[in-house]
Amino acid sequence: MKALQKDTLKEIKHSRSRFISIIIIIALGVCFFSGIKTACPSMKETVEKYIGEQHLMDIHLVSTWGFTEDDLTALRKTSGVGQVNGGYSTDCIVQKGDKRPVFKVYSLPGQGEQNQPKLMEGRLPQSDSECVIEYLDPNGTYQNGTRPYTIGDTITMTQEQGDQTIGDKLHRDAFTIVGFVRSPLYLSFERGSTSLPWEAGTFRIT
Repeated sequence: MKALQKDTLKEIKHSRSRFISIIIIIALGVCFFSGIKTACPSMKETVEKYIGEQHLMDIHLVSTWGFTEDDLTALRKTSGVGQVNGGYSTDCIVQKGDKRPVFKVYSLPGQGEQNQPKLMEGRLPQSDSECVIEYLDPNGTYQNGTRPYTIGDTITMTQEQGDQTIGDKLHRDAFTIVGFVRSPLYLSFERGSTSLPWEAGTFRIT
């Protein structure tokens, strides 16, 4: 046994660089394997925590005709349903200089309701003339690194919205930005589609 140990130490001494290279390769392999094993549970825990904190819905029902209070009551009585909340959404064309981006407008959920936006900057609206905008990246910038909207800006919708007017969808056509949020409704960069003529660089109002 001692002879084997002496021979091993002699081999290491005579090929020190190769031995160090093997140790480094083994260490990198262990680190890579550990990262793969822990990445999935960590990502899953992060998503579950975010979904839980923002009360993300399990099922989304959409109707172009709308839902009545009786419809919501019937859904609440369905077996296995814990909470039902109604809301509104629409697409609107915004006038911004010579551009006409399309905004996705959502009604803000109440306290304790589902799909709570995460406030990143500013505050939540306190009146029907205020709104918050969803972040598209951690810095709130878009495209060329500029910030198209800041807190205090006013967003004005154009009157024509396809074959309808803004008055058919909203009670007012101007909103003051009071904050930036992240919406749990979008867990990826994909933001859906719209039937309105649109331009790249769209934001969402919540």
